[in-house]
Amino acid sequence: MPIAPPTAVPDAPPGTPAPPSSPRPPAASAAAPALAHPATRFPASERVTRLLYRVLGVATLLAGLLSLVPFAAQVPAHQPPFGLSVLAWLLVVGLPLSIGVLGRRAPLHVLRTLAVLGAVVYVLVLCLWVALRAEPLPAGHDIPWILHLSGVTAVAVAACSSPRAAWTYSVSVCLLAGITRGLTTNEAEPVLVGFQDVLYSLLVISIFVGLTLGVRRSAASVDETERVARLAQADRAADVARRRERLTVDALIHDSVLSTLLIAGLGRARPAVIARQATASLTQLNALADADGHPRPPLPPPVPQAELVQRLAALIRETAPDADLISELTGDAGVPAEAATAILGAVGEALRNSAASAGTGRQRAVRRSVIV
Repeated sequence: MPIAPPTAVPDAPPGTPAPPSSPRPPAASAAAPALAHPATRFPASERVTRLLYRVLGVATLLAGLLSLVPFAAQVPAHQPPFGLSVLAWLLVVGLPLSIGVLGRRAPLHVLRTLAVLGAVVYVLVLCLWVALRAEPLPAGHDIPWILHLSGVTAVAVAACSSPRAAWTYSVSVCLLAGITRGLTTNEAEPVLVGFQDVLYSLLVISIFVGLTLGVRRSAASVDETERVARLAQADRAADVARRRERLTVDALIHDSVLSTLLIAGLGRARPAVIARQATASLTQLNALADADGHPRPPLPPPVPQAELVQRLAALIRETAPDADLISELTGDAGVPAEAATAILGAVGEALRNSAASAGTGRQRAVRRSVIV
């Protein structure tokens, strides 16, 4: 236990032991050492999700550009539903593209809403195509333009939802894509073409959806590992802080409180000096108690002087019946409850030590007295 070098007590007569200077209470910042590795701004799962959204935006842009040629061939400008077809293309391409544009800064719940909305719009447009345009398309362009974006919407759902929802949506989109392909093909066996398209879509989309879900699982595992590491590091920091506080309290009690009691017991210093030193020790103890940030409990009511004398008399009868009690407490003022507890504890310990050291039955007279 560290002990500071002794310093002289002012106004104390020569030969009076002086209490060593007490260490300062630990600062609030010392109670919790800084972590060795500061936490990153975003967890790994959020960073990976935003990266997936940005990659999804690039993929949507490429798929949208590739769908322009079949769109122009399948939706002639002179036909009445041309305006609705353009609106459908803008929604199917624009919603996933906006996710990529906003993926770096927008809140995750906004991006997730856009992804879900884009997936719903895609299925709705695909169903309307089956219901309203179940006819063969022009030769050389018999693959509907909307099928170029099947994988984009499936990956968008996989990036923001549970694995079960992602796989359910992927299988549903593949089935709808196969039905649409079978209804719009110019081949002699449309059922076989639709079935082949279902298998091909399932193969390709399953690869990308599986990779997306795997990346998300890895990011979640990294987050869990970091969380466990932070908890362990926080526990170690709290343990170090508790040890430092314990050492500080021990040093304060040894260097200040016990020295003050020793000076008071020897009676070689004036009461004003003892009171000043006791006040300084109490101030340091209160600073230690306030450093933990917890509110201090309310103080108990003062103990009347007459009650304190009665407690001392009962303690003397129990510990050393032959001791004399001399009381100078004649006022009506109460004694602080903490001070009364300390007095009772100090008197009891002194009497027990005296009885153990001097004992009874020895060939010498022992006189004990308690003056308060």
